Amino acid sequence: MKIKVSAIIALALLALTVTAAYAEGIVGYNRIQVPANSDVKLIVPFNQNAEDEFAVNTVTGSGVTVTDTLQAGAYAGAYYVRFTSGNGEGLWSTISNNGVNDFTIDANVLPYINPGDTFRVYMHHTLGSIFPKSLYGVSFTNGTQLFIYENNIAAMTKNKSSSKAAVYTTSGGGRWVGAGVSNNTILVPETQFILRNNSASTFTVFLMGEVPDYSVSMLIAADGDLVIGSGYPLPVVLKDAGLEGNQRQVYFYDNSATGINKSAVKVAAYTTSGGGRWVGAGITGNELINPSEVITLRLPATEAGTKVTVTKPY
Repeated sequence: MKIKVSAIIALALLALTVTAAYAEGIVGYNRIQVPANSDVKLIVPFNQNAEDEFAVNTVTGSGVTVTDTLQAGAYAGAYYVRFTSGNGEGLWSTISNNGVNDFTIDANVLPYINPGDTFRVYMHHTLGSIFPKSLYGVSFTNGTQLFIYENNIAAMTKNKSSSKAAVYTTSGGGRWVGAGVSNNTILVPETQFILRNNSASTFTVFLMGEVPDYSVSMLIAADGDLVIGSGYPLPVVLKDAGLEGNQRQVYFYDNSATGINKSAVKVAAYTTSGGGRWVGAGITGNELINPSEVITLRLPATEAGTKVTVTKPY
């Protein structure tokens, strides 16, 4: 099995390196062990190859315009923009539509965008891109389940449930199935999904692609949870992460522990007392937000912030 996995990864990384859209693009991968009969909470901290890079010409009520000529509708749904400069650096939005020189994106992102800001267009990762059939028996098998989550700042809740549930079946040549689910179901950036290993064997998940060269940012809102990762393929130290804010909480999980529906193993709370610090049972501020893994960021009812930027660890 070790030889098979190594060969798969070597070929995958070689392919990514050869086809990278940007010469400066760096590719890599994270390897996550999934214990038997257990859940792991994951995000994908890598991009697929960028389709193109643009500069904002104007900001409209529904999106942005560019001076380039596009094929109308070519990026609708399956692609997203990631801003790489300006006040909105690191924010992303799915492209709901595009015209010959414009992109329709999430209105919540637009207040942070200005003419001249740069952005890239990426294809979203999907169940099929993260769990290709070549990794059957390594990362998943018949009956493996996957739970997909959404972070909706317009409807903040605590202890949120998944929005979609998928299960892998070998029928029909092998595919992910479930209500509204297919191999093309999107796994959006920096957002939790849970892989449930229902087998008696340990799985190894490989998350790979282009390493972010921008600072990851995300929108926040009061009184609820965001189930997120740092967005980077290297560890981020809590006290240096840029997540501080009075009464904010961070819940940490242990992917190496066995079991399903696992509770947090540590809870850190930020207080402005004493000059500002993370406190809690066993909390030092040196806790790691591990690559490809998930935290819950709980925002208080008094939260006034609208955006956080996670400090890039490299």
